[in-house]
Amino acid sequence: MTTLKKLFTVGLLSALSLTPLHALADSTSKTIITSTNNLIKLAIPYGITIALAIIIFVVGIIISKIVTNLLGKVLQKRKIELTISKFICRLLYAILMIFVVLATLSQLGVQTASLIAILGAMSLAVGLSLKSSLSNLASGLLMILFRPIKTGDLIQITNAEGTVDEINLLYTEVITPNNQLLIVPNSKFMNNIISNFSAKDVRRCELTIGIGYNDSVDAAKSVLHQILKEDKRIINQPKEPLIAVNALGDSSVDIIIQYWTQRTDFATVKRDVIETIKKRFDE
Repeated sequence: MTTLKKLFTVGLLSALSLTPLHALADSTSKTIITSTNNLIKLAIPYGITIALAIIIFVVGIIISKIVTNLLGKVLQKRKIELTISKFICRLLYAILMIFVVLATLSQLGVQTASLIAILGAMSLAVGLSLKSSLSNLASGLLMILFRPIKTGDLIQITNAEGTVDEINLLYTEVITPNNQLLIVPNSKFMNNIISNFSAKDVRRCELTIGIGYNDSVDAAKSVLHQILKEDKRIINQPKEPLIAVNALGDSSVDIIIQYWTQRTDFATVKRDVIETIKKRFDE
């Protein structure tokens, strides 16, 4: 009996001691499950936000590269120098990537208004300090894109005349007829009237010849007509040569001569015509 009582007592105590352990285990398990569910509920919105931000960033990079490559092909078709073309493409890519980063940060919940304000202030400060350089840079980009002039063109801007030797981002090099190198800021081309003598295949030359009041106008005009007719470099398009009295000066009757020639023959023909007129009038 004593042995049975001891076994019963031990079994009862064991049962009583195990009951709280099971309860504690169940409570802990429920707490873990609840916490896990709450964590999942909180993580899902943040996960979606992060996933969308990654998508925006990746798609933005792809679109930026596509746009930059398209611009590169356009510049290549326009035969823009490789160095300048690369600079323009990289500049555009950097600008597009700034917008991509701002859009990504905005998706993540970052307040980009203050960041944009800081960037704007910095840009304004830089713009004010580099106003003239930025003006030349912008003008250079416009000249490269729209090409009002190109290398090899004979131009006149303000009081300078010469052949365009090279167009850079900030300035343009012009070689004058006496072989002087002019460095012209690109903003000058956008703010002044430019005469581009190479834009058309033919040019008109205009000369004024003075004869005395005692000389025959008809005879002078006949000689001039014959001179222009003999020179095969003088063409009748877009108009035939014009010879007419233009003014009555103090000591001479001024006869104007207008004729057309190929652009490449302009200077040579002009010199030859003037020399021939002098020789014929001396006869």
